[in-house]
Amino acid sequence: MTANIYEVFSSIQGEGLWLGRKQAFVRFSGCNLMCRFCDTEYAQVESKTCHLFSRDIENPVSVDRLISALKGKDFHSISLTGGEPLLSVDFIKEFLSSKEWIIYLETNGTLPHLFSGIADAIDMVAMDIKLSSVTGEKPFWKEHSEFLKLCQKCFAKIVVGEKIDKDELAYAGKLISNIDPKIPLVIQPADTNMPLALLLELQDIALSHLSDVRIIPQMHKIMGWR
Repeated sequence: MTANIYEVFSSIQGEGLWLGRKQAFVRFSGCNLMCRFCDTEYAQVESKTCHLFSRDIENPVSVDRLISALKGKDFHSISLTGGEPLLSVDFIKEFLSSKEWIIYLETNGTLPHLFSGIADAIDMVAMDIKLSSVTGEKPFWKEHSEFLKLCQKCFAKIVVGEKIDKDELAYAGKLISNIDPKIPLVIQPADTNMPLALLLELQDIALSHLSDVRIIPQMHKIMGWR
């Protein structure tokens, strides 16, 4: 089994509940969305080469090659990211059969039918909820709801901007709460210059439905981490 992988590297998780964890990042190429705030546009399309730690190799990459490259490396967990990693779900399924590492999945939460086949093998899911007022995409309420219902352990993440529709955020809070009000929600500013007063207001809106809402910026951008 092979997949088109943009890069594999070691770094520090820069966002969400596992902020600060040392991880190996496996960034898959390809995405089913084109969000306005996307910070990995380079991974939206397939790449001819994969930067595998210290060298470039040709794509596609085999499961065996990836496992071999990861063995012996020192990290807390592996982040499967993208792009949208679930577009390579068959590859991931074979990779997960090795059962050697803690697995952290970063996903846009719009492909529950693909996630269902690997849900039991994922240790933590960081699932985006895409608000149309921020992403410019259509809403995915049904898909997000179905996805969260499949998760064993997860948190939701919402990227917010100054033009956010607050009613959309409230609806997202209700959606999460209807599944489990204890699911943590991370509010992630798209711009580090967003006014604190607005962020606190957005947090209060979400807290009216959920018990754990945190404002966490992208620390890897602030610190200049890769």
